[in-house]
Amino acid sequence: MPDDPKTNCNKHQILNELAGKACEQNDLLNGKSGCPRTCSFSPLESKKLDTIQLTLSELPREGILFVYHYIQTLLFKDFTEFFPEEIILRIFSCLSQYDLCRCKSMSRRWKRLLEDPALWKTLFQRKDWHLNPKVAQEFQEWTRTKNHPFSEEDFIRIDQHFLGPHGTIFHDQQCVYDSQNHPLLNWSHIYKERARLESNWRHGNFVLCELQAPTRLGRFSRNSTDSVYCVQYDDDFVVSGSKDRMISVWDIHAGALLYSLHGHLGSVLCLQFDRERDLVVSGSSDTSILVWSWQRRCPIKYLTGHTDNVLGVIVAGKYIISCSRDHTARVWKLDPSPEENPCVHVLRGHLASVNSVQYNEATGVIVTASGDRTLRMWDIHSGQCLKVIHAHQRGIACSQYNGQYIVSGSSDTTVRIFEAESGKLLRILQGHEDLIRTLQFDDEKVVSGGYDGTIRVWNFETGELYCVLHNDRRSRVFGLQCDHRRIIACTHNSEIFVWRFDYGIDCTFF
Repeated sequence: MPDDPKTNCNKHQILNELAGKACEQNDLLNGKSGCPRTCSFSPLESKKLDTIQLTLSELPREGILFVYHYIQTLLFKDFTEFFPEEIILRIFSCLSQYDLCRCKSMSRRWKRLLEDPALWKTLFQRKDWHLNPKVAQEFQEWTRTKNHPFSEEDFIRIDQHFLGPHGTIFHDQQCVYDSQNHPLLNWSHIYKERARLESNWRHGNFVLCELQAPTRLGRFSRNSTDSVYCVQYDDDFVVSGSKDRMISVWDIHAGALLYSLHGHLGSVLCLQFDRERDLVVSGSSDTSILVWSWQRRCPIKYLTGHTDNVLGVIVAGKYIISCSRDHTARVWKLDPSPEENPCVHVLRGHLASVNSVQYNEATGVIVTASGDRTLRMWDIHSGQCLKVIHAHQRGIACSQYNGQYIVSGSSDTTVRIFEAESGKLLRILQGHEDLIRTLQFDDEKVVSGGYDGTIRVWNFETGELYCVLHNDRRSRVFGLQCDHRRIIACTHNSEIFVWRFDYGIDCTFF
């Protein structure tokens, strides 16, 4: 329903009139506006009141209580009986989840209204939460195939689960049914599960596990005794790079090592993979960048040019962007022609090691972070430096850029949030006791890991510290990645930990 000022004015006027009448009735009952019998009632009505008063005085306590409850039903009316459902749902949408659940017990009518999917969809979107688009599309495809109402047998058959056209398992709890018994998305269930997940982040409720590799004896151990420097994951796989020169690929569901890639002559310090494009890109202390085929599990391209450790790599569009301890960042063409130099730009200007590189395709801007305490913004097409932000009191070890904000972590033990366009410092997050080596952020939270052996979760908007996560041996945290469901981090003691905040929660749609 659009916000019409005239409609709003009339609505407020009606509500004020109703409130005024309620106050008048309350005053009359409490004798605050004079004697009702002399001010408000006719002689006949006064006589009836005398009869009622006499009758009430002769009733036992239980009888008076019964009359009291009956009078309440006459004085107070259910507002849902007087307004269209569209307005009622807008009023209910102003309440919290807790209040809505309490209101369900008021009456069957209220329960029916409060289970309306449109109400919970509005609340979900107001939180700026999002569904997984692929899963939501699959659910819609499934519902479109059901052109006829379910029979009773069909309804019972899908009571536990049903299979979507692309293999996703949906549960009947995720559905509600209209008057024709057609399935609709149960937004109430989706909202409550997402709210439970957010509560787990706020209160530090998680399940901690560790990725382990099988040994020849059939037991389990860590894949390496060397430091794990970097980790990335998607819905099915975790990929890590370590000091032993290997790239390891894990099953994210089973937590088991699947295979390892060998090719670098030094430690694997950074990587990124993209299964849809059949790519793994890794950087090493041997100064090279390797481009691997995910499917064939072998290197398909070597990029050389850096003269020291490669500390960061990004695959974005038709480019690979890297940064190095040699004080530079480089932009490479992913698929150059045979006669082309794959290195498009060498970004020079930093006075110390470039420890982190970020890129946003929408803005075409690269952000680099350096031990010289500055953040620099570069145009990917021209290679020109656009802006220098003097960000920290000591060297910057990590950063992330999403097109609107830059978040950086430093050996000055602070995390800082900047507005990218202006370079303005918005917030400083303090709590770490040593260098902050790695971080990620989204619209809701900032997650940072450091040499103090902790991972800290902060509210992005307020800077409030939600929780502090420790690993078993207080190992230095070298790398992490997170999403709305979990954090996966790697340490200098060869550990890869998974903090699951989604345990026991239905995360099918997000």
